[in-house]
Amino acid sequence: MIKLPSEYQFTSFIGSGAFGTVVRCQDVKRNRSVAVKIIPKPKISNWIVYNDQRIPLKVDILLHCHHKNIIQILDYFESVEDFYIVTNVPARRCLKLHEASMDMFQYIENYFPLPERTIKMFFKQAASAIDYLYDMKICHGFANVVKDNIDDRDYGGLGGTVEYWSPEFYTRTCFNRYASDIWALGIVLVVITNKYVMWNGCTPYNADKEYAPVFEGMLQNVPEDRFIIKDVMRLVKLWTVEKD
Repeated sequence: MIKLPSEYQFTSFIGSGAFGTVVRCQDVKRNRSVAVKIIPKPKISNWIVYNDQRIPLKVDILLHCHHKNIIQILDYFESVEDFYIVTNVPARRCLKLHEASMDMFQYIENYFPLPERTIKMFFKQAASAIDYLYDMKICHGFANVVKDNIDDRDYGGLGGTVEYWSPEFYTRTCFNRYASDIWALGIVLVVITNKYVMWNGCTPYNADKEYAPVFEGMLQNVPEDRFIIKDVMRLVKLWTVEKD
């Protein structure tokens, strides 16, 4: 049973993962639809004091981020057991109402193969958000992204799951968070074009010719040889997107 303040009325379940549950609610006071992430406090490892209140570090970071592809925190509160983060519901201009807060990988599972336009939209939005975060000196970690707008939701992690770990993260040699994030972003492109993470280290066989340089630049085994985010942005800006 999900317990929420009276101003938030539960409307539907969005999803759950290792670090919490996300539900859609109606903000009664402001007459708007919101997403509420419920995180058990033992799952939160980093805290900070903000306005005389102890809050998760990721909440503090998000409160200072202002980008169209980064989720906006509207409110936060806590109970004895959990911390609650209230955010905007991602825009729905390209997708159906019931899909607007679907996890990107759920969307891929349901609708693969994705149209080229959707692939490019997803990746451009993710890269743009990461570029902004790096300008803010924040490392991302690809634990969770929500699409359209792709709205990156997790910050400060080390790549989420093992499938996104870079070679140097496995070996713990010359580890660089920024370089490892670029590897993880490259794996995101593998997933949205091929559905699965598993691959043999080569450019995916069905990769669009526009994607190949991005794959090759982001998925270099040696961190120093890997693209930086500005290299990624330079190439994706050249991608062509056909109109519907």
